[in-house]
Amino acid sequence: MVISSPAGILLLASLSILTASLLRAYPMLAIARTLSPDGFLTTGFRAELQLSQWCLGFSLAAGSLVAFLAMRICTTARFTVVVSLSAAGAAIVTFALQFLWFENIPHVTDAISQWFQSRILAAGRPFARLPPCWRWFAHDNLIMSPAGMWHTKYFPSHSLWLASFQMIHVPWACADPSRESEELAAYYGQ
Repeated sequence: MVISSPAGILLLASLSILTASLLRAYPMLAIARTLSPDGFLTTGFRAELQLSQWCLGFSLAAGSLVAFLAMRICTTARFTVVVSLSAAGAAIVTFALQFLWFENIPHVTDAISQWFQSRILAAGRPFARLPPCWRWFAHDNLIMSPAGMWHTKYFPSHSLWLASFQMIHVPWACADPSRESEELAAYYGQ
């Protein structure tokens, strides 16, 4: 396997991250400690960052294996079919999980704030008015301005995408096929 191939690059990155983890070198801990106002990180947060680094290393190793096998098994014509079927399969599984397991409710704070903004945009407004009991709705990813405006801190591109589904009353349809379509566009745009 040549290092300049996608599989080789993923394997090299994986080995670097796993080696750093074995040596108990966690760069994200140093960065997080530097960014922390008092330089202190809780034990739980440190453990979460360390686990994330291990998971990233193993994920890259798995990606390296998949890339290696895909390059060996598939010819150019078959590779296009495999990529298309993989994206469609991922879309179906993601959609099923979102719909059945998560009951089509966002569970990540970023997703919740973007969903909130999409509902505001679908109503034809750039922001919502603060409710009378606004302190109960304080959230890291939402801005509550002194002028009474309530909106997300994120650029509205993803919220606009979600709002388009809100407006036609099928919000469940945007669960995550959008991600697969972005991956297909990125692949075919090469």
